[in-house]
Amino acid sequence: MVNTASLADKVIELLSDKVDSNYRIAVLIVGPPGSGKSTISEEICEEVNARFQAYLSENQVKVHLQDTRESSVDICEGIPFASSSIEKITESEVFSHVEDEGYVPHKYNSKDGATIVVGRGGLPNSIQVKHEKVKVPNDSAVRIAQIVPMDGFHLSRKCLDHFKNPLIAHQRRGSPQTFDSNNYLQLCKLLAETCEIKPHFSPSKSSSNVFDKLCASFSDAVPSIYVPGFDHSLKDPSKYQHCINAFTRVLVLEGLYLLLDVENWREIYPIMKSTDAIIICNIDIDEKVIEQRVARRHVISGLAQSLEEGLERFRANDLLNARLIKKKQLRPMTLLP
Repeated sequence: MVNTASLADKVIELLSDKVDSNYRIAVLIVGPPGSGKSTISEEICEEVNARFQAYLSENQVKVHLQDTRESSVDICEGIPFASSSIEKITESEVFSHVEDEGYVPHKYNSKDGATIVVGRGGLPNSIQVKHEKVKVPNDSAVRIAQIVPMDGFHLSRKCLDHFKNPLIAHQRRGSPQTFDSNNYLQLCKLLAETCEIKPHFSPSKSSSNVFDKLCASFSDAVPSIYVPGFDHSLKDPSKYQHCINAFTRVLVLEGLYLLLDVENWREIYPIMKSTDAIIICNIDIDEKVIEQRVARRHVISGLAQSLEEGLERFRANDLLNARLIKKKQLRPMTLLP
């Protein structure tokens, strides 16, 4: 079992080490299907946020947002512009390169001033970057740690319909090639850039406490990044479901393929490592344990009508993915085995 309280200690320790140089730090939670990545990620965020809230309450510290938009950084600067407007994106255009793992994401300007970044999955997997005046929530609602899920980058079922072998694409949904890995990698590049933004501290009493320093350096120069989620009722991604805004100082990225040594996935770790502000939790777990967990999950979600059908689905797809990440995984130094 992963000791999330101990992991939260490590997160806050890294945050303290980097608070003067990095606006954000990142935590990568990696493991096979059924290993508990989502649960661990939620618990880490809850623990870090609870400690921050307790500090605010006990010390009567107030949260505010600096108006430093004149020093805003264009994190999308290196992304090429599309040759047409976003209104002219057609499904046929997207489907023509849906299996192109080398496709370069393009950016579009929207009418409200946001930048939309679109990869091979089209608009359902797009990212929105917006410089906006973020409303300061009540101190009790400020969350500094946030999960950035990978699920929203599942290619839509319409995209899978246009694979060379759509039957296999649907059967193997959740395997590496059925994600918009192009745009997920682009998201990681954007997040890494925000990690490396140097914080600006407002005049305040001198303090060495990490939470005091966070409160003195929340800045709307850092853009909001909206990423897709996954709607399980629709069985497809939902645009801009999650917002990473200026109050997010700990990014918790969770997913199967964050250390996978194939195509776009292999570039994620080096990009995040380059920020020098990263922790990795690599979960290793017995196949028999995840078999039962995932099979039951398939029944609960309606993907299987019985436990036996759930087990068959696990062995035909999830198990293959689990063995792939074990066989072809980058081997960085990890916090946990």
